[in-house]
Amino acid sequence: MIFQIMLEKLLFVLIRVVFDTYQTVKWIIFIRMMKVFDHPSSVQS
Repeated sequence: MIFQIMLEKLLFVLIRVVFDTYQTVKWIIFIRMMKVFDHPSSVQS
């Protein structure tokens, strides 16, 4: 039973890491797309 609990915790951590990575990558892609489509002067935040 202890092994199952450890496995569930590991799975939860893995899902969180994957989700956080996905969010970060999505934001980076979004920002890059905005910089490509927008003029460099208007992207100053």
